[in-house]
Amino acid sequence: MIRNYLKIAWRNMTNNKLYSIIKIGGFAFSVAICILILLYIRHEKSYDRMYPDMDRVFRLVIQAPDGDKSVQYLSFPAPLLRPSRPKYLVLNQSGGCSPTLYLAQGVTSSQ
Repeated sequence: MIRNYLKIAWRNMTNNKLYSIIKIGGFAFSVAICILILLYIRHEKSYDRMYPDMDRVFRLVIQAPDGDKSVQYLSFPAPLLRPSRPKYLVLNQSGGCSPTLYLAQGVTSSQ
């Protein structure tokens, strides 16, 4: 029975070549896009998973009013975490990343 179905499908593909190419090409394109989307989602979910205690890693965000809307900032002054360490016992370590080369090397503007 399956053999007959395959024969009929082959005949239809050979008789309607352009229609078959469009259908098969569209199906292959959609499967490729689905695979790419799944790979992108997998990459985004695996981001920063190399840390052993990932459930204890947090990112601070400052939310400030700007007219009638609220703006979120990811950057804040470096000394902000130093006074808050004794106040919050759950903060074991703090760190930051610097967008400039001089701050990353420890060079300040006074040097």
